[in-house]
Amino acid sequence: MACFHPLTMMLTLVLAARLAAAVPFKNESYPLTTVPGERPWNPIEPLQQRLAYINATAMAVSWNTYTSLPDEEAVVYFGTDAWELDRTAPSRQSTFETSRTFSHHAILSGLEPGTEYHYRVAHTNCFGCSTIPTYSFTTALPAGDCTPYAVAIVADMGLMGPDGLTNSTGKGAGGALLDNETNTIQSMVQSLDAYEHIVHIGDLAYADYFLKASTQGFYGADNVLTNATSIVENYERLNEAWYDQITPLTSQRPYMVAVGNHESNCNNGGVKDKVNNISYTAQICMPGQTNFTAYAEHWNMPGRPGPSQNFWYSYDVGMVHYVVLSFETDLGEGLYGPDEVGGTGKQMSGPRGKTGEQIEWLRQDLAKVDRKKTPWVLAFGHRPWYVGIADAVCEPCRLAFEGILYENNVDLVLTGHDHVYSRSVPMFNHTADPAGYDNPRAPTYITNGLGGHYDGLDVLDSPLPANVAHGIDGVYGWSRLTFANATHMRHEFVAARNSSVLDEFWLVRAREEGTCVDGEEGHTGKDNGKGHGKGGKKDKRDVLARLDE
Repeated sequence: MACFHPLTMMLTLVLAARLAAAVPFKNESYPLTTVPGERPWNPIEPLQQRLAYINATAMAVSWNTYTSLPDEEAVVYFGTDAWELDRTAPSRQSTFETSRTFSHHAILSGLEPGTEYHYRVAHTNCFGCSTIPTYSFTTALPAGDCTPYAVAIVADMGLMGPDGLTNSTGKGAGGALLDNETNTIQSMVQSLDAYEHIVHIGDLAYADYFLKASTQGFYGADNVLTNATSIVENYERLNEAWYDQITPLTSQRPYMVAVGNHESNCNNGGVKDKVNNISYTAQICMPGQTNFTAYAEHWNMPGRPGPSQNFWYSYDVGMVHYVVLSFETDLGEGLYGPDEVGGTGKQMSGPRGKTGEQIEWLRQDLAKVDRKKTPWVLAFGHRPWYVGIADAVCEPCRLAFEGILYENNVDLVLTGHDHVYSRSVPMFNHTADPAGYDNPRAPTYITNGLGGHYDGLDVLDSPLPANVAHGIDGVYGWSRLTFANATHMRHEFVAARNSSVLDEFWLVRAREEGTCVDGEEGHTGKDNGKGHGKGGKKDKRDVLARLDE
């Protein structure tokens, strides 16, 4: 008969007790998958994995957990061989006052440009967690590489399903999905191989619509909110649900973001409950749900760390220089951004930098662009100033940015905010460029705010303003930009419900000799700018094969 020392038996009992507390019994039930927006059964489960370009040799990988983790434990495993993830990257953890989760941000550095890597974050497929694959990403093409590629553009895309855009609405809202209609998130996921990365130009999730939707009876007649505690919980829950929903996109494609007004605070600046005659202002928002806090903490875009990170930054992918701006605040001395104190939006947010910081940064950034390496320069910001709804323009935005973008020969300016699709002719100072899309001096402006959310769609002016060449309303969708070579770029509007292309045009720009030469002839530019309804989803190979049509 074996004998055990009393100390050994005591240690064994202590260890067993710890294991019992840490690992649930086998017969304890747990879900096979975590429902978006719900607390996971195991709080260390990694959720909301997301990628962002830093540069051609570095990639940001972020994710969230419902419990705090030491930085040395919250690591990313990665490598070029999916069977052997032989490198690790540490992360840094952050959270904020009202958050139910902790964000973990890692930078994977020392990568090769244009190369596929595989990665897995700490505690992937842990006990009781959802089963997910080892994800992969491809690093950015280096500046000067003129390999053709495509990028997806979306704006104003919120939560889909019972708590967001669905086949019903509350009183006073509109734009419900048709029964069995494919939404924009689903359309972008099923077209994942048709583009290399994604730019979301503001208005993410629409968690700030919980209060408005509730007062409209969307969650039931008795669900009118009258206290900040309910708003705190549901604002975070809706944000988390949306981040979970877009994970099939963000975990496999770099997801670059611009800030919009619906990231500003918990109720979009104020809500009027007409039934009970209650006015809610921004003062009901708790710390953590003001001044874009949830947006700032969740993402890890390139740029200098600090209050302005994720608000204005730039990056290069191959032949394109991307500039992401904030049209909500920080417009420069003498101008109030719509979301600032003194602005029209009553959001009481900002600033995110020192006076004039964003404007000075933009001037310096554009001055450093080497157009022989990155001949295409694109600017992104949430609010438009040339759009198919005449009374929906952001004049302070135009005054702050239009001159700088024109002086530096920016090719294309992409915006959202208005829930329509609007393609302008090339414009400067309210004057159309006589060259049209064939080597214009002025930028072309595209607004596509048709990503879709609870409050539905807007209506274009009829007739369209003179500076708008084509417009679409009444259907949700996203955009795809294809860079054929240094001189030819195509834009397509893709309807989410069936992935048909409802509008496309080619922008042609002359370049200096020796600019990013790759031998591709591209599109001729003939029959340019015709709206139509070609059907069928195209993958990346189809996109590139059609460049010489």
